[in-house]
Amino acid sequence: MSDHVGKEREAGRVVLRVLAESERARNCDKFLLLRVWSFLGWNPTFPEENLGLVCSPESVTRSRRLIQNDKDNPRFLPTDAKVVAERGIKEEQLRSYYGGRRDDIITEYIFEKYGV
Repeated sequence: MSDHVGKEREAGRVVLRVLAESERARNCDKFLLLRVWSFLGWNPTFPEENLGLVCSPESVTRSRRLIQNDKDNPRFLPTDAKVVAERGIKEEQLRSYYGGRRDDIITEYIFEKYGV
C-alpha cells in the first residue's frame, strides 16, 4: 500500500471520529479540517519539514462527503439547516436520519430551502 493510500485511510478514520464527537465539525469544513489536523498532531509552531505529517484539505472534505453522503448509511449529517440546504441533502434523507428526534432541523431546512 502506498504512503498516499495510507494517509487517505488515516484521514478517513480521523474524520469519522471528529464528526462523531463534534457537531460544529459536521457543519463547518474549516473547523473539521482544523480539528483533524490538530488530532493528527499539527501545531502552528511545527517546523515546515513536519507539514508532511498532516493530510490535505481535500482528503478531509472528501472523507466527510463519503461519510455523510453514503447512500446506504449516511452518518453525522449536518445539524445546521442552511448547511444542509447548501450541500443539497434531501428532506427524505434528513427525516430518515433524524427520525422524530430533530424536527427543528427539518423545519429550519424547509424554511431555508423553500422560504415557507
